[in-house]
Amino acid sequence: MRNKRSVFRKNPLFEKCPSCGNYNTLHRSHARSLRERLVKNFTPYKKYRCGQCGWRGYRSTLNFSRGSAKVIIFYIGLIVVVAWLVKQILGRFMP
Repeated sequence: MRNKRSVFRKNPLFEKCPSCGNYNTLHRSHARSLRERLVKNFTPYKKYRCGQCGWRGYRSTLNFSRGSAKVIIFYIGLIVVVAWLVKQILGRFMP
């Protein structure tokens, strides 16, 4: 059976450096400021450094497949419909 996952984790350590293009030279870099710590803790982006050229920047640890946009739109629509229904029901019982 085919894998139906729309979002999955990836490891940026095996990607090429966006600056020099070498493979397997990226490694995790420590957060230096409060902003970098907040980004690291609350988003799927982590700080990486290239051992070859010294590039330092963010790489995402999530990857979206082709069907993920359709799934995300479906769930957002579902949330909107349910919120509207709850508002209508509560509006009838609580004047």
